[in-house]
Amino acid sequence: MRVMGLEGSDVNEQKAFAEFLLRVGDGKEEIVIRHVLESICLPENMSLAIESLDDLIAFTFPDIIGNHRSFDFWKSYAILTVLNDDVDVVNARPNGLPAHVFDLKVGMIVMLLRSLAYQKGLCNRTQLIICRLGRQIIEAEFVSGKNVDDRVLIPRVPLVPTNSRMPFDSERLQFPIRTAFAMTINKAQGQTMEVVGLYLPRPVFSHGQLYVALSRVRKASCIRVLVEEKDIEDCNERRLSRYTPNVVYSEVL
Repeated sequence: MRVMGLEGSDVNEQKAFAEFLLRVGDGKEEIVIRHVLESICLPENMSLAIESLDDLIAFTFPDIIGNHRSFDFWKSYAILTVLNDDVDVVNARPNGLPAHVFDLKVGMIVMLLRSLAYQKGLCNRTQLIICRLGRQIIEAEFVSGKNVDDRVLIPRVPLVPTNSRMPFDSERLQFPIRTAFAMTINKAQGQTMEVVGLYLPRPVFSHGQLYVALSRVRKASCIRVLVEEKDIEDCNERRLSRYTPNVVYSEVL
């Protein structure tokens, strides 16, 4: 539905991309054996000229300097990846709780980590754009959904680590957000984007995860995939590949 709803685009491109997505979602895309994993081969145009994470960022966020003050620019562009650890690599922030030193700027896109007010749309995973910064309050604007363009206030809230090994409890007041230039594939479900970069330093691991990632855009030309894997002959060498596993449990379908 997302792909075929376009008007004025090349019909053959739309049809080919839609058919490819359906094969991926149904687990019917041709399987090849790569090392010890069964994988599919991604279309060449999805990985063309993407040889590093810098290349992927440049494709996904074109002309950042010229568009850094444009809210519309940040609403429909994102890098998707598998785990939060990989998200942090792209967003360049540490693991665990939101960083105690958190660099924020007006126009930055962020994601809520807590449900603050369900009736107002402030739920976990909600994406927002920062409009104004205060010491205790952040004013932000909804990126999508029925509340798009509405402005809300995000306060500092008490945050407690859930997996701490310290012999005592710790708590601090912190804005419950994280930068969202990159996000996990699971958190992108239901969204339609203009451009997506898919960063796969490790393979997908859950049913339909690859299909969700690939189907966030309307055209194959709007997505690029970076698959990194260790060379089987030299474990210290990392190289670009068009092959990646697709996890589909046919009994679910």
